[in-house]
Amino acid sequence: MGFDVTYVGAYDWPGPTYREQNLSPHFREIVTPLTQVHFHLDAWIRWCAGGQTVIDTTIPYLLRCSPRFGSLAEAEAKDSRVIIISHPWVYPYVPRRPDELLFYDSHNCEYLVKKKILGSTVAGQLLAAGVRRLEGKLCREADLIFACSLGDSDQLSRLYGVSKEKIVLVPNGVDIEEIRPAHRQEKIQAKHDLGLPLERPLLVFVGSGYQPNYEAASFIVPQIAGKLPGCHFYIVGGVRDSFEARTQETARALPNITWTGTVDNQRKLIIYKACDIAINPMFSGSGTNLKMLDYFAAGLPVISTPAGARGLELAGNACVICAGEHFVKEIDCLLSDPVRRDELGQRARRVATEHFAWPGIAKQATEAIRNALEKEKANAFARPA
Repeated sequence: MGFDVTYVGAYDWPGPTYREQNLSPHFREIVTPLTQVHFHLDAWIRWCAGGQTVIDTTIPYLLRCSPRFGSLAEAEAKDSRVIIISHPWVYPYVPRRPDELLFYDSHNCEYLVKKKILGSTVAGQLLAAGVRRLEGKLCREADLIFACSLGDSDQLSRLYGVSKEKIVLVPNGVDIEEIRPAHRQEKIQAKHDLGLPLERPLLVFVGSGYQPNYEAASFIVPQIAGKLPGCHFYIVGGVRDSFEARTQETARALPNITWTGTVDNQRKLIIYKACDIAINPMFSGSGTNLKMLDYFAAGLPVISTPAGARGLELAGNACVICAGEHFVKEIDCLLSDPVRRDELGQRARRVATEHFAWPGIAKQATEAIRNALEKEKANAFARPA
């Protein structure tokens, strides 16, 4: 890419220790743990917010309890030409010189997401209001904003009064070399590895413990899996723990659902190879769903709600988009039409390859950064001495 990059981050879970490593000749990573005091205070605020995850939204207030991050960020920012803030949370702790460019790498319109998730308690509402203030400040002060989708670009511009001229569309991407469509023999082997008969359809949903994924899983169990006993469902990721904690029931209630919990990449690739249809019945959220890009790269036929396909304006003919109440009908239609399944999978793979492969996206981001640097250089020459 032509830049020397240093990433400074923090582990937002207890256990790991300080880590510093060179991931490539031009990419250095520094990650520091948060303190126990930080985690204890976050746990109390989480309780006040009705048990919702708030480790990100409390960072602007609690990161002073983990002072090593601030020291590291200040030291690395001191000699940088560009500071990129990924998510708004740490912005108050990253000092900026007047001649330094500031970019905001936006993954969502965070305020709208947090307003929905945290709106049921007073503590949550206060946190969401803080997100709006912080995100707005960062958007207005940034020289450039990276947005994942046109929808996010519109929302950030409208909410915070920023010009769309400084918002650059840099979509999420996928590693199309690591995630590839399965040949028939690979599918047979993958189903064997999972202990599933070849003739039994496998449907997959992937999700973290994020609130919109919990909503989707809560829909899948009774409204899809419960009505399709002849299909097997793999629900992959941390959403299992979220589902069990919030519903106070075992996630293994239906025999045709396997809840894997968090899996490594190798296991996830086996699941994708065994999969017949990927589903994404999301009803809320912002940004783009990374799982959709995984599904596309794997060449899977996909059924999604409009919310699940948000930000993928190019994906309209590469997947089935329908309301939640039509999922069972659409699944039955695809299972009875293998030719259409293959066509959808091929289109999905083509969309992933042509529009969401990381090398192309990195090139877009690089060009935007170079243009901003050239513009700043020209402005510096134009300023009077």
